[in-house]
Amino acid sequence: MKRYLVVGASQGLGFAVCKRLHELGNEVLGISRTLPKVTCAEYVMWQHELLDVSDLDKTSEWVAARYETHPNEVFDGVVFCHAKHGDKDGNQWKPSEWQNYFLVNCTSVVSMYSSLDEWGQLTDDCNTVLLGSFLQNGSANQPAYAASKSALWAWMRSYTMVQPASDNKAINMLWPARVSTPSNPLRDLPPKDPNFFRPPEEVASEVIHLLDNAIDRRGTTVDVGRN
Repeated sequence: MKRYLVVGASQGLGFAVCKRLHELGNEVLGISRTLPKVTCAEYVMWQHELLDVSDLDKTSEWVAARYETHPNEVFDGVVFCHAKHGDKDGNQWKPSEWQNYFLVNCTSVVSMYSSLDEWGQLTDDCNTVLLGSFLQNGSANQPAYAASKSALWAWMRSYTMVQPASDNKAINMLWPARVSTPSNPLRDLPPKDPNFFRPPEEVASEVIHLLDNAIDRRGTTVDVGRN
């Protein structure tokens, strides 16, 4: 049995990843800023804690407190599913929106991963999966979202460039195309758009495959969302 941490576990992809990992016999801790919108029976299948990872101070305090109470319960894998998703109303060109997107989609990930590593909460061969986006190459309608995901990719690449060869921890990124979630509901797409909607359960299987097959893979981006 392995132990996994899933960030952004209240709904959508994060919830689906928790469920699948649990079904495979693993110990799972899901965290999110809101409670899962599920029945009580589903909710108790795995551990869950409330934490808004965009509050960097509280995140650092949470990791430190967890070390004090569970020093030996380290994570074999971490999945960062949380995100501030893009709207298309034009507000993303405002500097304040860029600040918000970068905080949620990039800085919070860097902060939490760094804290977990600093406090020894990751196994020596921990695999981490980041959720990226095909939009990180640029988007006229969602520039702040695109830039925040691009920055997350750049952090992953930069981190693995300076990572010692003796460090077996792996961080990789998955591009899932569009995941149909409450925050990103199904909608009509332009003809021949290659980034179709996929159910979260299907994408969860891709996430877990990458978690389980990260040997000799560091800083890579796996695009599983194109048809």
